[in-house]
Amino acid sequence: MSVNPPDRLEETMEFFSRKGSVGIIVQLDRKDGDIQKELTEKVHIVEDTVSKRLDTATKLGLIRESRASGDHGNADRFYFN
Repeated sequence: MSVNPPDRLEETMEFFSRKGSVGIIVQLDRKDGDIQKELTEKVHIVEDTVSKRLDTATKLGLIRESRASGDHGNADRFYFN
């Protein structure tokens, strides 16, 4: 698991203070990852908010986005780094 550099600490703390951030990280399937729709259903927040949190978490290096072989269309999965 990669660790955020010190200059990202404040951004990471800000991320975790935002609505839904902790829920997304806690609910993320550690083995198989999750697609955005699955996470939206798990954390019970609107899709737009989930999308923003996933983008931010990806930019911070907390999670990564990848497509699994069995997934369809643009169903990218999110995994822990």
